Amino acid sequence: MKLTMLNSLRKFSKNWVKIMELPMIVLGFVFLGLYTLEVLSEPGTALYNLAVAGTFIIYLFFAFDLFTTVFAESPWQGNDNGWKGFFGRHWLLILAVALPMFRPLRIFRLLLVLSAIETLAKTRASQASIFVVVALPLVWFTGALSLFDVERGVNPSFQGLGDALWWSAVTITTVGYGDYAPITTEGRVVAIFLMLLSIGLIGSVTALLANWVFGGDRQKS
Repeated sequence: MKLTMLNSLRKFSKNWVKIMELPMIVLGFVFLGLYTLEVLSEPGTALYNLAVAGTFIIYLFFAFDLFTTVFAESPWQGNDNGWKGFFGRHWLLILAVALPMFRPLRIFRLLLVLSAIETLAKTRASQASIFVVVALPLVWFTGALSLFDVERGVNPSFQGLGDALWWSAVTITTVGYGDYAPITTEGRVVAIFLMLLSIGLIGSVTALLANWVFGGDRQKS
């Protein structure tokens, strides 16, 4: 009986993972849109409550997607390198489910979007393109949004989202003019993670592009 239930659950999970690939990408961007609405709306209003409820529901979808992925791949049976291989393949989705609900780590809400679009990157060239076209703008915008969320009303430097977008841009590019700086503990946590994310992301993009360029040169020679 238990074996039959497990096989049925595994079959359902495999179908879910296959069918929901594109819908999860859409849900990822809807999640970011609702989070933006949550930040820019007045607390207690209908729009704010709708955004909060919507982001939580979509988060549950991603948590369920992780659950079904575990059963679809059955790492406890040693398939595809077991749990080690599972974590290696799905670390982004695992972090996306584990981190964003911690309020100081709100910048990691972008991981829900990144974990969804990761499935589009089938080759190294496509990875570089996706990172440049999608991931960097997402890190820039979500970093600004997260900082504005905690600094507004406290830090006079951040009067609007535009100020936060400027700060995020100079932080990601490591220019660091210093004209805007977070003063709250949560804001500084957001800033630290934004710096670490941007350094790692830009370094990855550089490495992927270099490999693509020099790989092409080697093929020509």
